[in-house]
Amino acid sequence: MNRIAAGFASFVLSCATLAAQTPPSTPAGETTTAFTAAEAYAFACAQQIGAAWRQGAAFDLSQWVGLPGYLAMLASPSRGGAPGEMQFAGSEQIQGWQIDRQGGNGPALLGGEVLCYLVPRELGGGAKRVFCVRGDGIVAFTDNTAGTAAGGDRAPEPMDALGAGAADTLAAFPRTPGRGRDGNMWMPAEVVRQATARATVVDEDGAPQAMVAIAAVPADVPQEAIDAPIPAGIGRTLREGDATWTGVPAKGLAIELRVQGTKLRVAPSAVKVTGASLRVVVARAEIAKVALRRNEFAAIATLKNIRSAQAQCQASCAIDVNQNGAGEFGTFAELAGRDVVRGGTKQITPPVLSTAFSKVDGGVVVRSGYCFRMFLPGKDGAPVAELANGGPEAAAIDAAQAETTWCLYAWPVEPGVTGQRAFFVSQGGNVLASPNEDGRYAGKAKPPAPDAARAGGSGGKMGDNIAANSQGLDGQAWQVLN
Repeated sequence: MNRIAAGFASFVLSCATLAAQTPPSTPAGETTTAFTAAEAYAFACAQQIGAAWRQGAAFDLSQWVGLPGYLAMLASPSRGGAPGEMQFAGSEQIQGWQIDRQGGNGPALLGGEVLCYLVPRELGGGAKRVFCVRGDGIVAFTDNTAGTAAGGDRAPEPMDALGAGAADTLAAFPRTPGRGRDGNMWMPAEVVRQATARATVVDEDGAPQAMVAIAAVPADVPQEAIDAPIPAGIGRTLREGDATWTGVPAKGLAIELRVQGTKLRVAPSAVKVTGASLRVVVARAEIAKVALRRNEFAAIATLKNIRSAQAQCQASCAIDVNQNGAGEFGTFAELAGRDVVRGGTKQITPPVLSTAFSKVDGGVVVRSGYCFRMFLPGKDGAPVAELANGGPEAAAIDAAQAETTWCLYAWPVEPGVTGQRAFFVSQGGNVLASPNEDGRYAGKAKPPAPDAARAGGSGGKMGDNIAANSQGLDGQAWQVLN
């Protein structure tokens, strides 16, 4: 067992009570003065990562990476037992920790023998303090008198937080105030006085809004900031619309609602603050827009997932009707493992697409407020839709062209409610979006034509150019999203 592993074996994992603690005396010249909005939010980030690691859970970084004024950096243990080369959060794999991309929800950190630093990108702009989380969830911070910054004269080093003169192991992580190897005075998070925010989210009629994430984040502009110190952090509303979180109070924070990756910044006039209690009033129409955008983002993610499934199907040669060794693309029923593949005797096992996509009705799969329809090439290059109950019309599909072409449309079940834009993806990989402002594409009864997203002036065949940042054959502008 290496030295770090031995050190970790001796740790007693505990979750300290942080709220309303009186800071102990600190060494001369070091203070625990008020946090800025950026620092308070970064501290909340560090606490969230620490809590997830103490529970042995993955922590979703998508809501924190790019936090205002700060950069997340990770140090992994080297062969000798000391933290190794500093790596940016976003690397695929570092010894002792990993980034886990589950369900397309963004990178998630799994703790271990690792240090996670939150470092100012540049000094100034309200970001000065440095925060560090040890792999077992313990958090420390410094007032950063050394002036460490990712883009400054004093760049962060992997062992900055470890005690000066101590052994090169994570056991040297500060549990009491002490000088680190960067020359800064490091202190445990427990010295920070915190408060618990209690928020209620309602619509204009006072009806509670449940299962909405509410965040107190640094304001982008002063006009968005709440004119009172409130705790930074994130909570989620319960059935009664109530949410709580614990954080460092700071001025310059704004209220933001989040629903599965979509964000809605709330005007200060819609937030009433009484001490640490907040009442947030958001119009139903605005909340509906958040849900609408959520469905659109989910549809885009689904298109990318299907794009990957098609590539996997073709590369594995799971479908090869003409037996020439070149794989072909499939329908939903084939990709999801429901049907025997055309030209074969068995289903794709394991399926390359979720079995939820095997539920084809009217040639369409409905997911998260969107309809999805797959097309493969016919013998003359014309699009051939999936059968009404799923699966291919095998005799109508050209095997040679199916080795190179396919396409898929997604459009809202109810425009303006479950989504607005329509989307398209094909073997080229680009996802296109049309505004669908007139709601012409709506549910199973009003699907896009098979050639809707083909370039204007083309014949609308499967091999023809797509309307990338141009007008399609349907007369709408199709914008490339990626």
